[in-house]
Amino acid sequence: MTEVLKIDGLKQLQKAFRDSPAIAAPILYKAMESSMLDILRKTAPITPIDTGELRRSLKRGITIKPTESVMASDKNYAVYVHEGTRYMTGRPFLRTGVKKSYRDVQKNFRDAVDRIMKAIKVKTETGL
Repeated sequence: MTEVLKIDGLKQLQKAFRDSPAIAAPILYKAMESSMLDILRKTAPITPIDTGELRRSLKRGITIKPTESVMASDKNYAVYVHEGTRYMTGRPFLRTGVKKSYRDVQKNFRDAVDRIMKAIKVKTETGL
């Protein structure tokens, strides 16, 4: 014996899920971009300054992808300033900036998930 259950709108839902990577990617990219800027805003003011080059190098060292981003410095001394040496106590400016940005980053991604779900819902309802 077989029972068949018909689900209204199943085809539209399946199409929306097939299209969801295309829907999600630009929204996630924007959330990642906003998060990196939030981290930079929290990190820059606490970055140790001698010539200001270390702070400027953080802006140049941002790489953003939809699922991964990196903030780094191209200055070879950045790791020594951040982590310290046997002669100097570390000043973990980047780690501190990331921690201070935690709530902002979480909000960026909660909002992104909401936007993705709304976009998928619209796509499902309109059948586009």
